[in-house]
Amino acid sequence: MNKLKELMRKDVLKISQDEDIINAVKLMNEKNVGAALVINNNKVEGIFTERDILKKVLPRLGESGLEKKCVKEFMTKNPVMASSTLSPSDVASLMKTSHFRHIPVEEKGEVIGILSQRILMWHHQEELEKLNDELKKLQMQLIHTARMSAMGEMSAGVAHELNQPLMALSVQIETFFSNPIINSDDKLKERMQKMKTQFTRLNTIVRRLNTFSKSRIASKAEENINTPITDSLFLFEQQLKDHNIQLKMKLVEELPKVALDRYEIQDVVINFLCNAKDAIDDVFKQAVGGEMTVFSLAVPQENCLAAGIIDNGKPVQDGTEKKIFDIFFTTKGPEKGTGLGLAVCCNIIKDHKGIINFIKLDDKRKMFYFILPVNQDDNLSGDDDRRSRIELKLKDLSQQLLA
Repeated sequence: MNKLKELMRKDVLKISQDEDIINAVKLMNEKNVGAALVINNNKVEGIFTERDILKKVLPRLGESGLEKKCVKEFMTKNPVMASSTLSPSDVASLMKTSHFRHIPVEEKGEVIGILSQRILMWHHQEELEKLNDELKKLQMQLIHTARMSAMGEMSAGVAHELNQPLMALSVQIETFFSNPIINSDDKLKERMQKMKTQFTRLNTIVRRLNTFSKSRIASKAEENINTPITDSLFLFEQQLKDHNIQLKMKLVEELPKVALDRYEIQDVVINFLCNAKDAIDDVFKQAVGGEMTVFSLAVPQENCLAAGIIDNGKPVQDGTEKKIFDIFFTTKGPEKGTGLGLAVCCNIIKDHKGIINFIKLDDKRKMFYFILPVNQDDNLSGDDDRRSRIELKLKDLSQQLLA
């Protein structure tokens, strides 16, 4: 049903053109309508409205013989009709140009309802309020985006500034390893090796922060899906440890390469990780007990790859399942959520011709996943039958993944 049919009044009051005017006014009052169709031999001859009552009937009250007058003397002849295919905005324009406050709506030559100016004004007010809410949310997101952009620039600056002392440390560490005194002392050598390992880790973090913060043009290349997953985990692993979340890795090593933008897929994985961490924190409050399983696997029957996260955090709220990937929808507070993360992820996966969704595994666990086609010419997006088959497969495999 279109919007016009939703707004119009369907129980149309029909009055004979020969009906006496006093009775016609009573009928409209009893039915609580602002307009009635005036009929003669099942043909619409005009429309009788509250405006006709105000302008034509009330001024003649007290006139002798008024009660014997018929509706046809007071009705508006040749009323403007609106097709049921028009939009509310089109009908509002029609009202403005014709100066009618009530317009019959017709379909296939038959009047199916009457639309009033009052209802249209209410509808437009409601639409304006919705638009205003969306604009406020968009403004908040623009501010958030500006902050994130500034943080990205700061990260790049910090990474650049750290590069110089890191290079100096690298040279010094290599010098220590060439020292015969250190090489002859096993304990000292072991400590130096630990120092070198931590330096290598720090150097990798700085390099990846620098890469992550750079502006770039999206581009796809044949990649192993595990690469953006492990890159994301490298940046996120310490946070999970700090929040006492046990991380399990179930990544299948030998997977076919697929066409993907590694940085966009990394964004999806990081978003999944953030959401899972927040959901676990809501339940365990950073105490021991939170579990997260990151997986990748092939689904050869459907010629695709699947990756995702299983967690035992706060479940998806009932009634929000169909909204969860909508833009601006969030169940988090304003300090945590903007309602954009999963919506952006959804667009990224659709651009990769894939599927993104979640599965409720049981009362304690859920799985957020995405699927990418192995064949570049294949398009999984919008294929509900394949999504259902793959979801059943993932459900069957979930116990193995959690083992």
